[in-house]
Amino acid sequence: MKNEKWLYLLIIISVLLRLFLSAHLELGNDEVYYTIYAKQLQPGYFDHPPLVGYLISLTSLGSTLHSEFAIRLGAIACSLFNLWLTYEIVLLWSSRKGALIALGLAAASPYLSLIAGTMIMPDSAMQTFWIAALYAALRIVSEKNPEKYFLLFGIMVGLASLSKIHGIMLWAALGLYILFFNIRQLKNPFLYLGFLATLIIVSPYIIWNADNDFISFTFHQNRVNHFSSLQIDSFIRELLGGFLYNNPISYILITIVVFRELRYNRSEQSPQQKFLLIAGGLPIVLFLSLSLFNDTLPHWSAPGFTCLIVYVGICLGKHEVGYFSEQRTGNWLKMALSLLCVAMVGLYGFISYYPGTTSGNKKIEMLGDGDPSLDLYGWKQVSEKLRVFVNDSLHQKSITLVCSKWFPAAHVYHYIAEPNRFAMLTYGELHDLHTFRWFAPTNGAVSKDQPIYFITFSNMFQAPSTAVLNAFDITSTPVYIPILRNGVVAKYMVLYEMREK
Repeated sequence: MKNEKWLYLLIIISVLLRLFLSAHLELGNDEVYYTIYAKQLQPGYFDHPPLVGYLISLTSLGSTLHSEFAIRLGAIACSLFNLWLTYEIVLLWSSRKGALIALGLAAASPYLSLIAGTMIMPDSAMQTFWIAALYAALRIVSEKNPEKYFLLFGIMVGLASLSKIHGIMLWAALGLYILFFNIRQLKNPFLYLGFLATLIIVSPYIIWNADNDFISFTFHQNRVNHFSSLQIDSFIRELLGGFLYNNPISYILITIVVFRELRYNRSEQSPQQKFLLIAGGLPIVLFLSLSLFNDTLPHWSAPGFTCLIVYVGICLGKHEVGYFSEQRTGNWLKMALSLLCVAMVGLYGFISYYPGTTSGNKKIEMLGDGDPSLDLYGWKQVSEKLRVFVNDSLHQKSITLVCSKWFPAAHVYHYIAEPNRFAMLTYGELHDLHTFRWFAPTNGAVSKDQPIYFITFSNMFQAPSTAVLNAFDITSTPVYIPILRNGVVAKYMVLYEMREK
């Protein structure tokens, strides 16, 4: 393939940039929340299945390593394996040219490379098992006697679903393929043994939910269970998010290839291509449809684009599709990878060095509101300034911190309470605390002699909740401690002194 050296060079540069970001950006809201999973390993959690917690525990050596790089290492490792596996899958059913195209598209995807491949998320491990399940499914639709691959598919889908429940959609995709194109497989007992393997793997998560009023399922059901009125803004956000999360250049390339193949080569689609279209289209169509009535998140449908990346690699590896000659496809991949690299450099520069905040709200108690970059900035500075406040202003060695919501509670615990050995308490409703309802974060016994402070931040300001005020009285006006970015105040740490009732 032409431009091959440039392709490899840009992939290497993108991986090096991701390694840099993983070590130098502080953890975001979701990432730091999943470190709580790793500190208390169990079969299930309020929001998600448990595998992300086990992955963090593995790379952080049982939560003994607290660096961002150690916590994110599992995501990096999974993403690099995913690149190799994607290449090998396309090579098996197409050509080396197609495999390189799929490799470039996967490496250029912000979802695969950043959201799931640098940030530690449930998607990080799910994508590995999702792609492995794709391999098994493609074997199933290719071979006359695919018995062992049904079992492999069931195991991989089970592990994908133990990472994120979205993994179960692969069974729906395979079921649709069998109903439309190979119905005789319904008589194959290994199909049902594969499904049984999935059930066995996810059974600890289901049992945990049964013991906790199926809280995970009701939580997610309530997020997408509104069909009373159209939400065009949500649909546009989902559509635009898919465009950005999967790289605008790659998105256009994938869309053109898919539509041209369906228009001009529909009758020539191989079994592998038919399955990939079903597996890719199912989550994309499902979540676009749900977004018409519900607030959805663009990365929910992103696994569908993983399937379409493999599909496009197979197609372009066999023949040119319209405009996309080998030379032009190589140029588009160069542009897509270059765009990702520039975006990563810009992301780091903006988060680390933008003076102050982009927030239009300049009130002291709301400074930074609406600026998402502050989720990944300033937490070590918060820890240092709070320690100085405790030691120099309060003349204490420790305090008790109180939070009423999972964010910023996870940041407070990971960056402040745990390293400083400050006691920490959480009070609130289940929908506010999430996993903190099961996790008791206190570091050692809470002493009645040490000060108690409710802690919040101006960029995500939360006044003391009813649950907090039922247990404590506020004894003074709040203390505002500035957090600077590039010499300008970006947000404030807000402390309310409390006294137990």
